[in-house]
Amino acid sequence: MIDAFADHTPGLHLSRVAVMATEYHRRPTMAGFPPFHPRWIEALQRGRGLLFRHRPDWLGRHGFRFLVVHHPPSDWWKWGWPFPLVKCFDPPPVPSPWDYPICIFRIPDHGEPEITNLLLLNGWSGPEAWGLWAEGTEAEALYLAEEGGGPATLELEAFPMCRAGEAQRIEAFFNGRRLGEARFPDCGERRIRWGIPAEAIRRGVNEVRFRFAYAAPPPTGDLRALAVGFRRIWIVR
Repeated sequence: MIDAFADHTPGLHLSRVAVMATEYHRRPTMAGFPPFHPRWIEALQRGRGLLFRHRPDWLGRHGFRFLVVHHPPSDWWKWGWPFPLVKCFDPPPVPSPWDYPICIFRIPDHGEPEITNLLLLNGWSGPEAWGLWAEGTEAEALYLAEEGGGPATLELEAFPMCRAGEAQRIEAFFNGRRLGEARFPDCGERRIRWGIPAEAIRRGVNEVRFRFAYAAPPPTGDLRALAVGFRRIWIVR
């Protein structure tokens, strides 16, 4: 579930919601450090809602099924959102932190194969019917681990953007630790597996980074500088 446009998102925000919510949950609230905003929330909220409107496939493929919208615009049906409305809730008649309407939308699940269980940040093009391209010579993503403990495996199904006389190369890093390197001797697709040791995985947010030997536009007239096409990027535990 994604809570969009709220003034309190996961993290610590010293807002009126955090203060007034104590009247509801009856638990004391105290903070001895500044507010923080996790990187994975920044990825979801990029564009302050444009992502939700233009990339419903991205949300569905990451397992999100409901979108909660605070302060929905009065003309929200004109925005062209591809989300069916479940229900809108009016503000309660008594004073509360939520003195505005809140609407719940359902995120469509089209049954499309999932490409990745990572949250993609920089260096990626949009998903296509077959998978997605890494754009540029570096690509970043986040892996959210519910718990630490055992090791994991990074599994890739990928093929290069071919360039005459040069072999593509991919390196993978997990929380700054180099997992390995693989080369593409030709234009064919490869299945690549790298082990992630248990001590490298921390509970919560983990950073995944890929580095490529080159990025180039395809001969079709596409202006994107493409590096490697991925049919699957998955961390298996």
